[in-house]
Amino acid sequence: MITKKIITLTLLFCIFSCKKETLYQSYFDLNEQAWHADSIIKFETKITDTINDYDVFLKIRHTTKYKYQNLFVFITMLNENNVVLRDTVEVYLHDKTGKPLGTGFGENREFSYKIASNLSKLGNFTILLEQAMRYGNRTNIERLEYLRSIGVSIKKTNE
Repeated sequence: MITKKIITLTLLFCIFSCKKETLYQSYFDLNEQAWHADSIIKFETKITDTINDYDVFLKIRHTTKYKYQNLFVFITMLNENNVVLRDTVEVYLHDKTGKPLGTGFGENREFSYKIASNLSKLGNFTILLEQAMRYGNRTNIERLEYLRSIGVSIKKTNE
């Protein structure tokens, strides 16, 4: 009986001690569950902590009806002085067999993708996100359907 209590307490300690502290988290809900090619999503926050480093995550809430295996996103992260990050990322939302990745139940899924590590700059930050999906000879997909919301999360870096 005492052994079970010790194991349970140890497991609880590990679970709660390994959890990352969230500095900022916000979502932008997409109208009609679609991300239009001309829609740039903007997030703004301020980092005042001079001691810790932070990781930045792209958060995608989608349904299992999403038609593609992946999602390309243009990311621009700026502070008051300059561009901190400019990149194009490819996020896989389904595996090769079509099984949805991420967490969730039923048709709703959420996927988290790390876009920056060990961020240590102070100040105001703006994060701009733009869908960058292409298909065949089209320059873009005007209306990317079955995406519910797009978010950003900034969490303390685990060491």
